[in-house]
Amino acid sequence: MAKGMQARSDELPSLRSILSNQYSAFGIAEILQVPLIVDASAIVSDIRWLARADNPDARTNLLEAIDAETILAYAPTFLEQEVEAKIQDLHEREGIGVKALEEQWERFRSKLNLVECGGPDETYHDPKDAPYVKLHEKIEAPISGRDVHFEKMGVPLVHVSVIATAKKYSREAAVEYSIKVAGIGSIVITAAMIDRVWQLVRHLGVQAQRLPSWVWLLAIGVACAALTSERVQNWLMEQGKVLGPSVGEAAVRLIDKMEPLFREHFEYQQRANNLRNALMRGMEL
Repeated sequence: MAKGMQARSDELPSLRSILSNQYSAFGIAEILQVPLIVDASAIVSDIRWLARADNPDARTNLLEAIDAETILAYAPTFLEQEVEAKIQDLHEREGIGVKALEEQWERFRSKLNLVECGGPDETYHDPKDAPYVKLHEKIEAPISGRDVHFEKMGVPLVHVSVIATAKKYSREAAVEYSIKVAGIGSIVITAAMIDRVWQLVRHLGVQAQRLPSWVWLLAIGVACAALTSERVQNWLMEQGKVLGPSVGEAAVRLIDKMEPLFREHFEYQQRANNLRNALMRGMEL
């Protein structure tokens, strides 16, 4: 990830909430979300690795994409039985603590959309596949994994590389949309500030062309502060001491200092769009 503005992928849910009614108004694409049915093997593989990780905050590609709500994870309720049985098996075979495994399992379980689809069905080649296939028929989402039995039944599978793409997209989109939200905020705040300024002007009877420079600089300062970029805020505090009375000079300085942020937004947007397209291809959307 390029240096500059930082944002965590799990900030995407909040960004979606903020932008929920703004996509059309500002002509921006919605933050991508894709449904995915996760099978027990994917969950067990991840909690096994996480239970052994030295970093308690470590996350797998799948968990990070789920936390970011880029992947809307679904599973049949039968998955709970499978995972709990595998936890005991991992404890007995590999000596991994049950508590550590259960803690990691809870990180997934709390984010899963569990749907009742019954249990094993002996009419299936692998009876344990039945709940997953029935869930696929309900929500028409692909399944994570490499089970050839699913493919033989015409159920689309999602490769682990697609999960990695979902994580990468989440990280790039978090920065892109953080900057978008900041820009939208600055527009709203600046409009409110200008309205107050004009009220003051009318009250004082001052002609627009004779407005003091500090009035315009104040409006510019509000816009900069709203961008939530630490480097822009620091610049404002430093430059506020030396900006002269010339509004033109202030505008030139502002544009010069804002240009890297706009360029950074474009770079993140390009990478996020490329990953978005790759993710959609991988999910066959």
